[in-house]
Amino acid sequence: TIFGRGIGGYQDALRHLQNRAATPFETVGYGPHPDNVGDIRRPDGEVAGLVVLIHGGLWRQEYERDSTETLAVDLTDRGYITWNIEYRRDRQGSWPAPAHDVVSAMDFIARETPGVPTGIMGHSAGGHLGLWAAGRRADDIRLVVGLAPITDLAAMAANHPLHQRQSD
Repeated sequence: TIFGRGIGGYQDALRHLQNRAATPFETVGYGPHPDNVGDIRRPDGEVAGLVVLIHGGLWRQEYERDSTETLAVDLTDRGYITWNIEYRRDRQGSWPAPAHDVVSAMDFIARETPGVPTGIMGHSAGGHLGLWAAGRRADDIRLVVGLAPITDLAAMAANHPLHQRQSD
């Protein structure tokens, strides 16, 4: 289901269907909440490593792991196991639930793929979560890529239109 994205949501839905058909995957739960799931894609040949993908969207409900799914398909085609995770979020932006979920997802995949070199790639809010999670698991993580990460949460909150409307 893709919702709340306006006319662009139709393009997102078509891309999502194309990605779902492109590479076999398994959706696996890593925790008790309905949003505690991720899609695991495994390459056909030799494994180059594991990449954990964390989507962005300012922690809003309408943005889900489909936004990082194209990266998952491409990385799997290049020999990487991908773990494209979902996490709890709401319209207001929530904390610490997303951080807890990311760490739980990282713990889960570490048990499933012991000894596989691990990287994290996160976009926007997912970039922030990935940088944070890597700091907590520094011994296990080989590479972190933040795609437009939110690295100054105070400035983001002060300048975000949602925050400004609430404080007016």
